[in-house]
Amino acid sequence: MKVLVTFPRSGSSWVKKYIDNHNAEYNNIIPLGDHFGDAIMKRDSRTCIQTIDWLNSERNLNKEYSIKYFTYHQPIINHIQWWKSFYSSSEIIYLERKNTWRMFLSYLMQEQSRWSKHNARSQEDINKFSSIKPFLPSRTSVEIWCNRYNIHKTIDISKIDHTLYYEDLTDEFLRDFFKIPSKRKVKNYIPYSNIDYEDYILNIDEIREIYNKCIN
Repeated sequence: MKVLVTFPRSGSSWVKKYIDNHNAEYNNIIPLGDHFGDAIMKRDSRTCIQTIDWLNSERNLNKEYSIKYFTYHQPIINHIQWWKSFYSSSEIIYLERKNTWRMFLSYLMQEQSRWSKHNARSQEDINKFSSIKPFLPSRTSVEIWCNRYNIHKTIDISKIDHTLYYEDLTDEFLRDFFKIPSKRKVKNYIPYSNIDYEDYILNIDEIREIYNKCIN
């Protein structure tokens, strides 16, 4: 089984489609998404411990799930020994992004849009996202990102089998890397690569200063 570990706005939804296809094709593994995200656990009225117990019990029934982990998710920051043991025989894919400035601005844009178009499926989605009016990012959003990124920089998950960088990836590479048979159709999202996020942030100089302090 291949397991994705990453940070928001690094192309994880894109890459996970290939990982899910690989896991389903070669290991008959059931795809799940951001299963340890706070909002999703709250929606499902379950705790991290309950989710861990469920995964353990499902494994006892020979059921495995393809889950995306962000580096600030509770299993990694609070239950790392369980996580390492549970995935000790898995192949860990670590997805990074070289342009962390754009990653940061993308996060702020999504916060402003309430994540209504975090993955564009059509040109219409891109047009709607592009219609966001210039704004002042909330201080809470900035602080959350910085706190999470500081965890991301320092977390030690020990076992990383492959590190991929978003900027280096193509659909052709991913299909070959994950050995996806041609019979499997991977429907992907449209990137927001042509949007200049800086144009939308009214206090861009202040935000850049905060960002520089955060990453250094």
